[in-house]
Amino acid sequence: RLWITAGLYAIWLSVALSAAALHFASLPLFLLSLTLLGLGLGWQNIFIEKISVQFVRGRERDRAAAMLPPMDNAASAFGAALAGLVALNLSLINPDAPNGLFSANEVQSFAPLMSALFFVLLTPILVLPYILPKTPPRKIT
Repeated sequence: RLWITAGLYAIWLSVALSAAALHFASLPLFLLSLTLLGLGLGWQNIFIEKISVQFVRGRERDRAAAMLPPMDNAASAFGAALAGLVALNLSLINPDAPNGLFSANEVQSFAPLMSALFFVLLTPILVLPYILPKTPPRKIT
């Protein structure tokens, strides 16, 4: 439970650091935010998967454990594809593209605001460790 909480707080803080890094155009601060994001995801993901498998009973436990890594990879691939699509449409990849929604200057000025918005939207997730059950449900006979 401690690692899940630490991971969620690290992710939350990394979003705030990335907003500050984008605002001040600081590459070291941005790299620190990405490092903190990676640590947070690593800290909480393993334990959330372990808790998820504990709640599955009997023969389905092996199946549930086997399904988690492919689902994680699929979600990561989908997220990367979506981020690339958004970057293309916001002219982040080719600032001179005529089909972009915003100019490169507009994107640069909106980036800290978007990160700050994500920071605010992620705040409710900090209650997750406190609402997760502490033990798996008892077997009903």
